Amino acid sequence: KRRTRVNKINYQKINEQFIKYLNSDKFKNEKSFNCANIIPLRENLKPYTGVNMFILWMQDKPNPVWMGPKTALKHGINIKGASCVKILIPKVVKDHETDESMCVGFFTGNVLNLSDCTNIPEKYAKLQNTTFKNEEKRHAELDAFFAAQNIEFVIGNGTPCYMLNKDCIRMPDYSEFKSARSYYSIKAHEYIHATGHDTRLKRTMVGNKNTKSYAFEELIAEIGSAFVTAHFGLDSKVKDDNIAYVNHWIGFLKKDEKFIIEASRKAQNAFEYMLHKYELSQKIAA
Repeated sequence: KRRTRVNKINYQKINEQFIKYLNSDKFKNEKSFNCANIIPLRENLKPYTGVNMFILWMQDKPNPVWMGPKTALKHGINIKGASCVKILIPKVVKDHETDESMCVGFFTGNVLNLSDCTNIPEKYAKLQNTTFKNEEKRHAELDAFFAAQNIEFVIGNGTPCYMLNKDCIRMPDYSEFKSARSYYSIKAHEYIHATGHDTRLKRTMVGNKNTKSYAFEELIAEIGSAFVTAHFGLDSKVKDDNIAYVNHWIGFLKKDEKFIIEASRKAQNAFEYMLHKYELSQKIAA
């Protein structure tokens, strides 16, 4: 029986891309964290997930759609001059005893962005340069999304924070933020933290600012925040507080090649956990 070769993941390559981005003027000047207007999409317009979503966000492309060269050619797209980006493709097999699917490794695959191509079908072309929602207005759908989490939320002065011992989020009033974008990005960050509570996803939530566990949790929260705000069509910017953590992130990334891979995975789990609760609440309301 022919065996399919599973490529060794080049964690170092992915980390180098992430570190380069953190060190870039785009990050330091508070450019968009997710870069693209909406979540990176596949050929079928379903979103990429986990670290692949983050890898493609970092490319800063105006069109959200990515696909393999052969797939693009099938659509009649002219790919001449377009460069490819490597993503991770899971190798999934079924356990013969339990009949459950499990990931046993990864392939590496090439995808290209349609903004670098010509002769793009209308259904993809119309997605380019998607406009974000008005930054200064309350975002009703995001408000409902956070409300569906059933996590105690109080308005109070001081730095926004998630209090683990009380399982409670505290933030200043909406009116005290410079923009809707800033408010929802920070709020998503704190709610992602809250998903780590023992009654939810049970992440390690202890450690001071000089520990790997602290930096790791902060990275999870910020990537998760970008996932949330991008999903609802609101641009996600890196904030002043995040810039203060950059040195921690870069330092630990250089010591652990799997750091960004694992943080992206956990951020995706947190986002999907919150999204599931929101979707259930919408079904009940209907």
